[in-house]
Amino acid sequence: MDQIAALHWIQENIAVFGGDPTNVTVLGHGTGAACVNLLMTSSAVPDGLLFHRAILMSGSALGPWALVQNPTHYAYQVARHANCSPDLPHPHLLKCLRDRPLDALLSTPIEMPEFTPVFGPSVDGVVIDNEPEPADESGSHYRYDLLLGVVRAESYFAFNGEDVQYGIEGDRRSKILKTFVRENYRYHLSEILATIVNEYTDWERPVQHPINIRDETLEALSDAMYVAPAIHTADLHSASRRNSYLYVFDYQTKFGDFPQVSSLPLRPNR
Repeated sequence: MDQIAALHWIQENIAVFGGDPTNVTVLGHGTGAACVNLLMTSSAVPDGLLFHRAILMSGSALGPWALVQNPTHYAYQVARHANCSPDLPHPHLLKCLRDRPLDALLSTPIEMPEFTPVFGPSVDGVVIDNEPEPADESGSHYRYDLLLGVVRAESYFAFNGEDVQYGIEGDRRSKILKTFVRENYRYHLSEILATIVNEYTDWERPVQHPINIRDETLEALSDAMYVAPAIHTADLHSASRRNSYLYVFDYQTKFGDFPQVSSLPLRPNR
């Protein structure tokens, strides 16, 4: 609702700043891209009145991480930590949380999943009516011109500094992929894991070097979490006969694919 309110503000005020309210483009990256994509499909957004084009960078509503699947579970954890009873009616619970100091909310001990969000957009029946359907090929909700794309190493966050510098062994790959499969699938977990490993292993190499294993794991995670959802989103959008553009940014600097400064790790070594 806050994003929709901001778009209404733009419509009412942007002309004063020299902008054109009939030519608004909304851009988002990562979770922001998923939010923009959700706004594109939301019945709470008047058709073509608040914005007219969208740019999705490294994210879409079809990503497995785009929505929080069980938001009340985490909201109640925060409530208990802040001494707000989860049994309160929602308006009273919300007021209780708003009255608590920010530090009390931020200090909530929550076990964070590796590949799925704890806080973020969720199906609320107002802005997000239901989960985006990957099988919906009507394209009826894609009412805007769209530019979207991915970069070369989307899932680098799955690795720590040692992984980046030295690569990973097979057991480290298994741990990462097992966690990903467990957090994103409910059935046939062993079969899914075996399929991923088989598909993203260069069997022509007699010896799997740790750097190769790292890169293959990176490719598997990036495809599942970013590339495949982006391609599917582009396919659905193009069916709506709006302008659709898909890019891949694969420029590699002399430092490689990973945004790492010197020997500072991307995340704590585990």
